[in-house]
Amino acid sequence: DDFVGKPYRFNEIYASLERQLGLKLIYNNESPEHERPVLTLEPEMLDDVSDELLATLKEALETLNAEHIRETIHRIGEKDQALERVLMRLADNYDYPTILNALNKVEQ
Repeated sequence: DDFVGKPYRFNEIYASLERQLGLKLIYNNESPEHERPVLTLEPEMLDDVSDELLATLKEALETLNAEHIRETIHRIGEKDQALERVLMRLADNYDYPTILNALNKVEQ
């Protein structure tokens, strides 16, 4: 038995598999050339997004409604494609706390 909490992170899952199955995984530390650069979300990036969309995104994140999250991010992307890419990357990795933290900083 082992425990991996949500949101699931690949490194935690692999570490659990190593422990439980007695495996030693070999990682390729070289980044593929086609890999996109790391994108970060700064609260200022959300300044041009309407209050309505920000509230909708926050509600979707708090209820963990993945479909609603994606739809809202796509709506944001209609005005700002770069922001859509950042938000979608975070959402695809279930990094909802990062998005929520940025939303909370915008509200302050």
